[in-house]
Amino acid sequence: MHAAHNDHAKDQSRYRRSRDKAGNDPLDNVALNGDCVRDSAGDDIGRIEGVMLDGRRERIMYAILSLEGNPKLFAVPWSVLRLNPDEACVFLDIPREHLEAAPGFHRDSWPSITDPVWRDEVDAYYEAPRRR
Repeated sequence: MHAAHNDHAKDQSRYRRSRDKAGNDPLDNVALNGDCVRDSAGDDIGRIEGVMLDGRRERIMYAILSLEGNPKLFAVPWSVLRLNPDEACVFLDIPREHLEAAPGFHRDSWPSITDPVWRDEVDAYYEAPRRR
């Protein structure tokens, strides 16, 4: 299943990593939709448009990325992304050109997370660890 929202106007101060009085880490409650995605050089390469969840285990499996100037969306395995709460962004350590060549899909035709062939293709492309 996937969850996508178009709320790009977010207060980025929510990422500051200081624990509250109860000792909770605010990153536990981060909303990612609309946040920037940067490559390892720190250049903006896209935005998070949503996530795909594993409904049985209730965990994020893929972040859905958009690239400026590219009509496709890209499902990127959550395991290959790094959160950076101090900069309110997510890092993906691949060049934009590699991402543009990745398996993608159109906004009106999302793949099914239950399709093992699709998952294997995407995970292999990003060299993501195998999931059980």
